[in-house]
Amino acid sequence: MKRDRLRNSSLESWQIDAEKLDEGVTAYGGLPMVVETWYGLGLHKACERHVKLREPQKGLSDAQWAEVVTMLLMAGGRSVEDVDSLKADTGLSRLWPIIQQASPRSMLNYLHRFHDA
Repeated sequence: MKRDRLRNSSLESWQIDAEKLDEGVTAYGGLPMVVETWYGLGLHKACERHVKLREPQKGLSDAQWAEVVTMLLMAGGRSVEDVDSLKADTGLSRLWPIIQQASPRSMLNYLHRFHDA
């Protein structure tokens, strides 16, 4: 698998290797298309402009968190713990490496920042 970053996306570029068809298979085959749509619609740029919740220089950016939360929901996730299912999918992790930076606890901490007492 080629490891160059795709332009304007958090996905890694890829090509099929006929010798290794048993490696890197994912149960979330449609999710990379949703990630591409996310970037194609410019949602990452909108998040960068309008969402300012995370602590500077710590972990994922606001746009990356919005991407991860959206993709988790699109994959059928019902709780923050479901992010571990996405992380455990080696094929998806190879295509979408930012998922490895998310954890249920860090996602919950980020989502709590939206609370306004």
